[in-house]
Amino acid sequence: MVLDSVRADAVIGGSLLLAMRRALRWQAAMDLLNAEGNGALEVVEAAEACFGAQQPLAFQNFSKLMWRLASWRPRTMLSGRSAGLGEAAVLHDLLRSCQGGLAKAFAWHAAKALPAQLGVLPPLAAKDAAERERHGAVVESADSFFHSVEMVPRARTLAVWLSFHLWMGCDQLTGPASVQIGNKGSGEWIVASGPPASKSRSVAPSAKQPLFLDVAEANKHGGWSEVGDELVARASKRSRTGGAGGAGGAAGRSRHSRGISAGTGSVCKLFVKRVPCNFADPWRKHSQQSSTGTGFLLDDRFVVTNAHVVHRAVSVLVRATVGPPVKWNARVVAVGLPCDLAILAVEDEFWKGKESLSLSRDIPKLDDNVTCIGFPVGGENISVTRGVVSRIDVNMDGLLRIQIDAAINPGNSGGPVLGSHGRVVGVAASHLKNASNIGYIIPTQVLEQFILCAGVPTEGGCEATGKGYLGVSSLGVGRVQTLESHPLRRMLGLPEGCTAGVRVAKVWPLGSSSGKLEEDDVLLEIDGVEISQDGTVPLRDNERIHFQHLVTKRNAGQESVHLKVWRQKSEHEVDISLRPDRWLVPRMDGYDAAAEYTIVGGLVFIPLSHPWADLKCNDKHFNQARALIHQFFGQAMTEEGQQVIILSKVLAHPCNSGYHGLGNIVLHSFAGQTMRNVAELARAVARCDQQQLVFNFLRPNGDGKELVVLDRADCQTAEAEILAQHLIGSPCMVRVDGRGEPRPLDPEASEGNTAT
Repeated sequence: MVLDSVRADAVIGGSLLLAMRRALRWQAAMDLLNAEGNGALEVVEAAEACFGAQQPLAFQNFSKLMWRLASWRPRTMLSGRSAGLGEAAVLHDLLRSCQGGLAKAFAWHAAKALPAQLGVLPPLAAKDAAERERHGAVVESADSFFHSVEMVPRARTLAVWLSFHLWMGCDQLTGPASVQIGNKGSGEWIVASGPPASKSRSVAPSAKQPLFLDVAEANKHGGWSEVGDELVARASKRSRTGGAGGAGGAAGRSRHSRGISAGTGSVCKLFVKRVPCNFADPWRKHSQQSSTGTGFLLDDRFVVTNAHVVHRAVSVLVRATVGPPVKWNARVVAVGLPCDLAILAVEDEFWKGKESLSLSRDIPKLDDNVTCIGFPVGGENISVTRGVVSRIDVNMDGLLRIQIDAAINPGNSGGPVLGSHGRVVGVAASHLKNASNIGYIIPTQVLEQFILCAGVPTEGGCEATGKGYLGVSSLGVGRVQTLESHPLRRMLGLPEGCTAGVRVAKVWPLGSSSGKLEEDDVLLEIDGVEISQDGTVPLRDNERIHFQHLVTKRNAGQESVHLKVWRQKSEHEVDISLRPDRWLVPRMDGYDAAAEYTIVGGLVFIPLSHPWADLKCNDKHFNQARALIHQFFGQAMTEEGQQVIILSKVLAHPCNSGYHGLGNIVLHSFAGQTMRNVAELARAVARCDQQQLVFNFLRPNGDGKELVVLDRADCQTAEAEILAQHLIGSPCMVRVDGRGEPRPLDPEASEGNTAT
C-alpha cells in the first residue's frame, strides 16, 4: 500500500516529508485518505514519530502538504474565531482532510475551549427560568460557533456532543483518550468513559453512566452534521426544562423558528440607482434607472447580494430591518459577474446593534426545507417564503446551482436562503420564466470561493491573493463526448474492463489545456475522482453531478487539477493550471464585454456581444441579431484580442447614401485584409491612403455578401458633422488590451495607446 511505501522511503531517506512528496501523487493521496479509512491518522502518527519535537517546522509543512492533497483551501473567516482554541489550532490544517483520531482530538479541544471563548460557564442544574434561558443561549452559541469554524462534519458533531456533556458537568470526559469509537451491542458507537467525576463539582444525572452516540443511526439520518444539529436541539430543550427530559420551564419556540426570526433581522433592503451602458448607441449611456434588491449581513463586515442587483450602480443605499429606518450609503467593493455575487461595505455606524448570519458548510440535500427572506415586489415589508430543495445541478458554466420550489420574485435577488438550522445555505438569484415554482440559489460554497478570490476584508484581515476574482475556472475544452457507445470505446483503444471516461472533442487554443490535452483524449479522472462514461462524478451517496463541478470549485489563476488521461492506448497524467474561458462573443457587460465602437463615414462598427443582442429582443432586427449570436455561440478566441466586428447601423449622411438600410452584418474584411478587432479596424482606416474605403460584409448564416464602398475624402469631411448631429464626443472608443472601460483611441498612435 501507499502508506507502507511512504514509511519505507522515510526510513531510508530520513525525511517523511520528502518521502510523501515523492510517493503521493493525486491518485495515491486520494487512495490513502479515502480508501484506507483512518490511514491518514497513521501517516500523521508516523510523521510525529519521524520528526519529533525537534522539527516542528517540518511537521507544519507536512500538515500543509496533507491539506493540499486533500483538495481543501484556507478560509479567511476561520482566523480570529479559532484563536481561542489553543492546541486545536495546530491540528486545524490536518482536520480538513482527516477523520478518526484527529477529528476526535480537535472536537475535544474545541469543546474544552468554547466556554472560555464565550466568556461564560453555564449552570449545571439551573433552578429558575432565567438560568435555564441563559443555559440554552450558550448551547445555541456553541452551535453557531462550531458551524462558523470550518471542521469536517464528524469533528463538528463530536464537538457539539462533547460540549453538551461538558456543560452538563460530565467530568468523566478527561481528554481525547476518554472518547472511543467502539461497539455496543450490534452496532458501532462512540463511547465516552473515564475516571469518576470530580467531587468538587456536581454531576448532571445523565452523566453518571457512560454516554453513547450511535454511529449507524447518525449515518441513517443523513450523516454527522445533521445528527449534530439534532443533538444541539436536544441540548436546548433540556436546558429549558431543567434536566434530562424532566418537566419544568417553557419549551419555547422551535430552533428553526428562532433561526428564521434571527435571519429576518440580518436582512436589508437595497435601493439602487444605475446607469447601464448602451450597446446599441455605445457613445452614450442609458437613462438612470431605479431598482431594489435584497442583501444580508455577513461577518460583521460586509453585505452580500447578487452582482446583477448592483451592477453599474451609481448609488446604493442600505436599509436594515433592525433599528431606525435609515438608509445608509454602501460601497461596492467586489463584483463577480460570472457567479452573480457582490460584496458591499457600509460605514461602521450601520453595524451597531445588528447581528450577522452564519454560513452552512454543507450542501443541502434533496427535499430539505429552505426559507427565502427578502423584499420582493408587491409590498414594502420583508417577505418570507418556504419550500424544499428540488434539484442540485450545475449551470452552463459548470458552477454548482441549487433549484428550490420556494417563490423567488424580482426584489428577492441577493437575499439569504436559510436551511432548517437557521444558517445560510444559499443566495437567492433567479427564477425560471414561464414556469411555476422553479427558483435558483447560489450555494454558500460558491459564495465562500468568491469571497476568498476577491480578497474581501474579513475578521481575519484581507486575503492577500493579489489577483482578485478572475472568473469561473475551466479546462478550456470546447466540448466533451460521452462514451456510452461500446464501438466508440473500442475504437479509442480503451481497456475492456474500463467503464470510465469522456472524449475530448475540442481544445481551445487559448484555454487552460492548450498544449496539455489533445483531441480524442479520454478524460478518466480528475484529482483522483473517476469520471463516468456519461460525464458525471459522485457528489454524495446516490447523487451524481457533471464533472465540471470538480473544476469550477477551484480558483481560476490560483489552482490546478490533476488529470488521468487515456491517449493512444496508454494512460497519461497531466496537471492543468486553471483559468477562465475566453469567448469569441463576450457575454457580460463589465466582465468581458464593453461598449466599444468606431465610426467611419457614418458606419457604426461594434464588437458582437450578448449585451448588444439582448437589446435587440424588442427590436425589428431581433431575428438578425439572434442569427448572429447563434452563428458564433460557444466559440472561443483563437488569438488574443479577437472580436467579431459587425456593422451595427448607419448614421444617415450624403456620404453614405445607398447604404442607409444596412445593419447587423459581419465585417469580413477591409481593403482586402481581415481585421482582428475594432481598434485594429480604426487604425487601418486612419492609415489607408486609397481614394476608396472598401468594406466586405457577410450576412448571417452565409446568406450572401454585401460590398460597401465609400469615398475617403468625403468621409473625412463629413465626420465632424455626423458626430455633431448625434452628440457623439469621439469617433472611436475602445478598451486598451481588452481591459477596463473604453477610452478614445488615437488611430495614429502605436497599438495599445489611447488619446490622453
